[in-house]
Amino acid sequence: TMPFVLFSCVNFESIMSEPTSPIEISANGISNVIIKMNLSSASGIDNINSKILKNTQVIISAAFQLLFSQSLSQGQVSSDWKLGKITPLFKNGNKASPYNYRPISLTSVPSKIMEHISFTNIINHLEQHNVFHPSQHGFRKGLSCETQLAAFIHD
Repeated sequence: TMPFVLFSCVNFESIMSEPTSPIEISANGISNVIIKMNLSSASGIDNINSKILKNTQVIISAAFQLLFSQSLSQGQVSSDWKLGKITPLFKNGNKASPYNYRPISLTSVPSKIMEHISFTNIINHLEQHNVFHPSQHGFRKGLSCETQLAAFIHD
């Protein structure tokens, strides 16, 4: 039936048998994310950009550790982190034509850091407990559409 087909690639026994541990938030982990950030990243509605964070990474990492930990424990994020600045991004062609632009949403850089740490923790948990089906290639490190296609052709 349809639900079985949709979820046949998920190892539910593995999910149910291993409880998830809390998402680890450390000042060192936050600092590592900040170090790897692109300096040209645009700021969100809070006007905090990656350059400011890189220049204050030691101090800001400790502050973010407290903020992120509290946010995750309470299950709430700042309302500003839910907002974005919508700006047009030129694709190609005639710059005078509005059809040659696509909208992008510039979100808060600190929220992107917390999102990255949360995502990494969740993916690591799923990988460690073999939740992903072997044919699941999307959103997995070292795997891509190309590796999926190669596996499909060779199997």
